[in-house]
Amino acid sequence: MFLVFSRVFRLATPGQPYVVYLLSGVLLVSFFSQGVTQCAFSIIGSSGVLKKLYVPPELFSLSAGLAAAITFGISLIPLLIVQLVVGVGVPWTFMLTPIPIVFMVIFITGIGLLVAAAAVYFYDIFEIANVALQLIAYLTPTFYPASIVPVHLRWAVDINPLFSFLQVFRGLAYQQHIVSWHWYAGMGAYSLAALLVGTRLFRRSWKNLVVLL
Repeated sequence: MFLVFSRVFRLATPGQPYVVYLLSGVLLVSFFSQGVTQCAFSIIGSSGVLKKLYVPPELFSLSAGLAAAITFGISLIPLLIVQLVVGVGVPWTFMLTPIPIVFMVIFITGIGLLVAAAAVYFYDIFEIANVALQLIAYLTPTFYPASIVPVHLRWAVDINPLFSFLQVFRGLAYQQHIVSWHWYAGMGAYSLAALLVGTRLFRRSWKNLVVLL
């Protein structure tokens, strides 16, 4: 599959080895998908503790997000090795990659709280969430460049929250480029909105959740 994609898309990603482009995108999207699932499951799986002790349930979601971030950090080691092997190197901007990682933790914590609240009432929401996460992954330019998306469909990529994270992360990880401020603004706005909405809706339904758990 990699050989097929590399032959098809390598000309559309000039100046950057396709393997680095692909790996950076896959790692970030996996961070998001696995993080959301872990954040949601962390609350459902900790029902015994939540029934016996007063512990802010949001802490379980946040801790799951931090665990996903640690896993992502470890997964960056192969990316660094690939960058060195193909000659891209490790630019000084790589030291700034914790910025999108922190915002991603905030983002997946908020989304995880939303999924957890819904899962107590509709456990099948995990199946629906998995389908939604896969759809978002395909709408994110991980293995294909955004430039090949037709103009009349580009809006679907632009409104994808992960696109902002990916632009910022790729710029810092190997492109040695700090992207335009609007990508950072979008990343921050999506993160804070997800956390505020997720926390608010979760707390509003928390009394019912304690009983149902």
